[in-house]
Amino acid sequence: MTLADAILGVMGVVLLVGIVADFLLTTIGASYHALLSHHVANYTWRIFTAILPDRPGARVYIGPIVMTGVAAFWIFGTSLAWAMVFQFDDRAIVRMETGAPASWWMDLAYIGHLLSTLGGSLGKPGDIGWSLAAVLVAVNGMVILTLSVSFVLNTTQTVAEARAFLATSEALEDRFTPHHGIAAQLANLVANLNAVPLALYYSSPNESRRVPGGLTALFEKTLKNGDAAAIRVLRRLLAGLPRFDPKESEDDAGYLKDLRRWSKAYEF
Repeated sequence: MTLADAILGVMGVVLLVGIVADFLLTTIGASYHALLSHHVANYTWRIFTAILPDRPGARVYIGPIVMTGVAAFWIFGTSLAWAMVFQFDDRAIVRMETGAPASWWMDLAYIGHLLSTLGGSLGKPGDIGWSLAAVLVAVNGMVILTLSVSFVLNTTQTVAEARAFLATSEALEDRFTPHHGIAAQLANLVANLNAVPLALYYSSPNESRRVPGGLTALFEKTLKNGDAAAIRVLRRLLAGLPRFDPKESEDDAGYLKDLRRWSKAYEF
C-alpha cells in the first residue's frame, strides 16, 4: 500500500461516513437539516427550472427530476466512497479468472454489483477481511434500496396531502379559522414538510395547488380578512416550515414579506 492509496482510502472512509449520515438523516431523521442532499436538490432545482420551459409538462416532471438528482448523489457517492475504501489494499479485489489485482474500474464495477445486489461481477475479494467488507457494502446497498422506497412514498404522500389542504382551503374560500379542522391539517402538513422537505420542489400545472405559493397566498388572504385570531394561529403554524425563519418581532406585513421570500425559492 502506497501513501497515495492510504490517503485515498481515508478520504473514502470520510466520504462514506458523510453520505451515510446524510442519507439516514434525510430519509428517517423526521426533521429538517441543512444537509448535502438538500443542497443537491436545490442546485438540481435551479438548473432545471432555468432550462425547462414554463409549461404544464415541465411542472409535472420537475419534482421527480429533483428526487432523481438526490438519488443519483446517494448512489454514485456511496459507490465512489466504497471504491476509494477498497484502495487501501491492491489485492482487496482481484480478478475472478487469474487472481491478479483488479483495476480501479473493476473495483468500481464490483462495488456497483454489491450495492445493487446484482451479482455476476468479474472480481472477487482478495482475502477474508475484504470479503467481510464486501458484506458491509451489500448491506449498505440494501439499506439504501429499502429506505429510498419508503422516503419516495412519504414524499409523494406529503405532496398529495399538501394539495388536498390547499383544495380544502379554496373550498372554504380561503377563510382560515382556528376553530375548525383546517388548523390541525396545517399543523400536520408543516410537520410532514419538515420530515420530507423535498416535497416542496414538486410543482403543479394548477397554480392554486403549488404548495409554497399556496401557503403564502393563504396567509395573505387571511391578513386581508383581518381575523386577528386566525392570523396569530397561521403565524405560529407557518413559522415551522423548513428553511423559513421569520423574526418574531416583525409585524404581519413583515411576516408576509418573509413568507413571500421563502416561497420565491421554490418558484418555477
